[in-house]
Amino acid sequence: MPAEVYGWAPLAAVTDGRWRLIAAPRPELYDVAADRLTTTVTVTVADSGGRGLAETNINALSSNTATVNVNKSVSNLAIPGAVGSIVALNGGPAIEIAASSLTVALRNVVIGPVAGTTTGTDGVEMTGNSSLIIENSLIANLPEDGVYVDGGGILKLTDSTLRNNGDWAVRLLDGATADVAGTRMLNNGSGGLFAGGGTGVTTTASVSDSIISGGGSGISTVTAGSVTARVSVTRSTITRASYGLYCASAGSAIFVGGTTI
Repeated sequence: MPAEVYGWAPLAAVTDGRWRLIAAPRPELYDVAADRLTTTVTVTVADSGGRGLAETNINALSSNTATVNVNKSVSNLAIPGAVGSIVALNGGPAIEIAASSLTVALRNVVIGPVAGTTTGTDGVEMTGNSSLIIENSLIANLPEDGVYVDGGGILKLTDSTLRNNGDWAVRLLDGATADVAGTRMLNNGSGGLFAGGGTGVTTTASVSDSIISGGGSGISTVTAGSVTARVSVTRSTITRASYGLYCASAGSAIFVGGTTI
């Protein structure tokens, strides 16, 4: 799919002892023993049939068959030398970050269903109090949320596309914080961004220079109990949603400036 739909070059990898050669348009040779980017976490580049072409920390050619659980800081989950990655799903989120005090960066990554796998849930799910950076990535066609953050986690989402997911493009709960910039949230079932929860904390988000189209609500804040939710929207466009802005409780607010709805 990446080569056919997105114009990416096909990739392959050969590992011999401590050395790994990535056969990309510009071949790259990595010292597996010294280069942490090749040993941090298992992520697969897959072809259109879901077959793995290269993985970051095993000397085998296979696709991942379950959720990728991230339990240490990772500077880049894209394969070295690759333009992008596909993470296969199997009944759970594609990537799960449950640990706290981590910094995880996803760049040039494609997350979505892969032919022949069991349907998953969310694209990226973070329940630990960690920092998640997503840049220049595509999260699409998942049955639930594109990105789900619950608790004190911090999300920075930049120059990415989240489309055709069954629930929200981005869901923030119970004290999560997000900065969304230059991102397209298109035709997600429930809508673009949801901020809310039910505990005595504040969930906050800023959305700038972004496009939200389709779904139930462009931006929605719903809270219960003593929780508050605050979302600011600037220089953005919200269109073709049942509700452009939906603010359903006294403890929530949406601030809008320079935005077309």
